[in-house]
Amino acid sequence: MRASKYQQKSIARDNIEELFRQAEETFDSSSKLADRYVELALKIRDKAKVKLTKDEKRRFCKKCHSYLKPGNNCTARVKNKVLLLHCKTCDNIRRICRCKAD
Repeated sequence: MRASKYQQKSIARDNIEELFRQAEETFDSSSKLADRYVELALKIRDKAKVKLTKDEKRRFCKKCHSYLKPGNNCTARVKNKVLLLHCKTCDNIRRICRCKAD
C-alpha cells in the first residue's frame, strides 16, 4: 500500500533531519562522508519537494554542497548586522541579513 503525500513528506523530513544529524556527528572523523550526507539530504528534499529549515540551510555551502562547521572549513563573521559565512572549500561567501529577528 502506498503512503499518502503527507506521510511521504513526513518521512522525507525525518530522513533529512537524520542525515544532517549524522553529518554533524561524522564531520570530525570524515568530512567527505558528512558532505555525502548533505548531498543525500538535498536529493531527498528535491524528490519529496520538502523545504529545509533555516538552521539546515545554513549548515551547508550552496555552491559546493559541503557541510559547514565554523572554525574547521568555514569562517563566520558578523559585519554591520550581516552574517558572513565563508566556505574555505570553494571560497564562496554567503551573506545572511540579521536585521530581522530570526
